[in-house]
Amino acid sequence: MWVPAIRQARRAVQALTSDVAPSRLFADAESKIRGMSLAEQVTTWQRFLLQLTVFGGRCYSSDAPTMAQINEINHRVLNRVLDIQNAEKWTSTEGTFDMIRHHVGLAPALESAVEHALRRALD
Repeated sequence: MWVPAIRQARRAVQALTSDVAPSRLFADAESKIRGMSLAEQVTTWQRFLLQLTVFGGRCYSSDAPTMAQINEINHRVLNRVLDIQNAEKWTSTEGTFDMIRHHVGLAPALESAVEHALRRALD
């Protein structure tokens, strides 16, 4: 039931992100986010989560491994947002991107969706 929608979403995301290698995009996004104020970082991470959640809804129940990694990324990013808001130092932008890279590596089908979410968050 969801498979055609997932394929369509993946094709659309791939078309939007085909011009930048993922490692370069992650590095560029990480650099931009590190240069932001804490308030801007929170807003950017929230936008990223919103975009990733949209993709997650499209693959719900048909792609459990991808959903598990989306959940892990969301968990890491929400921890980062809470740490920023509460002036905690448990997480860092660098560590958050390390975890995003790790979870994308565990679910390669997620790569284009994460790239798209980062691009939209940084717009």
